[in-house]
Amino acid sequence: MSTTISIPGSGNVNVNVFGRGTVIAGSGNDRINIHGVGTIIVGSGNDTLTLGHGGFINQYGLSGHDTINVGSTGNSIISEQGSATDTGAFGQATISHETLEIFQSGGQERVVVLPYGELSPPGGSSGSGHTTSSGSSGSTHTQGGSGTGHTTVVGSSGHTTVAGSSSSGHKSFDFLKQEKGGSHVVHNFVSGQSHLVVEGHSLNYMLAKNEINMHADQTMIHMDGGKTTIELHLSSAEIAGKLGH
Repeated sequence: MSTTISIPGSGNVNVNVFGRGTVIAGSGNDRINIHGVGTIIVGSGNDTLTLGHGGFINQYGLSGHDTINVGSTGNSIISEQGSATDTGAFGQATISHETLEIFQSGGQERVVVLPYGELSPPGGSSGSGHTTSSGSSGSTHTQGGSGTGHTTVVGSSGHTTVAGSSSSGHKSFDFLKQEKGGSHVVHNFVSGQSHLVVEGHSLNYMLAKNEINMHADQTMIHMDGGKTTIELHLSSAEIAGKLGH
């Protein structure tokens, strides 16, 4: 059984749905908590939203900032025309005019950040259950959760900051060759656990072109004639180049 609640207007609402449900609200500062699988549609405002077991959140309007929490099970798709800070077992992501997809299975997570209104292609939710973040032309910050597998995929013409999880396990930071430009910062890059894969660029090629510069705990990578920069904060970097051309 599913519950549907529609509350138009700009007033503030406080709604709790125990089980499956759909809540449609206006542009107030709303607090909406769906304990099961749910759908939440809101306008502008500073909303506090919770999906207990996954579902959909659509926010319309450029103003306001939502605070969103998703449970540790289920898949969630969050589309924000404005901005939001999203937390859960996957970690934390702050998005602006973007769509955040969170796929969770078996204690591991896969997270994808896309331009607002776009979705992963069919079959995009499948895979190895790692965490994936794909930056858009907006501004994105993601921080990995405590899963044993963590992959961050970044493709952006904007600015992306990602932080590797402090937990043990393989972590991979992948940069897509079709998404060039922008500056990207990776924190907590751990030698022996973290790997950087730059699609379309081999390690030998980047070294020969002086695209990689190491200074103490910081490694700077400049690609595409300086249009794309990647900054690693680490003690010792491991860089794996993947040939893609």
